[in-house]
Amino acid sequence: MKTKKFFVTLLVLSVTFRGITQEPILLDAEEYSQKISLQGKIILRDFYGHPNYGEDPQRDKKESYYCLLLDEPQNILYENSIIQTKELQLIFESHIETTHFSSNSLYKVTGYLFLAMTGHHHTPVLMKIENIIELSEILAN
Repeated sequence: MKTKKFFVTLLVLSVTFRGITQEPILLDAEEYSQKISLQGKIILRDFYGHPNYGEDPQRDKKESYYCLLLDEPQNILYENSIIQTKELQLIFESHIETTHFSSNSLYKVTGYLFLAMTGHHHTPVLMKIENIIELSEILAN
């Protein structure tokens, strides 16, 4: 147990010296175990898809996905490594409307982080979304 605490402390210190001062987000090996909230802008991005996912851009289909551009980079601690990210691909629950995002608005998204597992996952860490709040709208009222 002391070894793990030492390792996490060492990682936090190394991350701090790289210019990111927040503690890393711990990503458990068990999917959807920790609900978190992050904020940033939501954009629609195109990625290469089937059949070769970017290996043959002229033949590969394009896939569009929403991504969260974080206000500041986040460090995600998974097992013994840190994944630094500024962008997360978003996976939506079926009850969330996805046609109303403004590129000028700031959003707070709540959900669960998980690692990319398939060719359709285009960022190293993704977020399964349960709730979205448009912060710009709240600040205006």
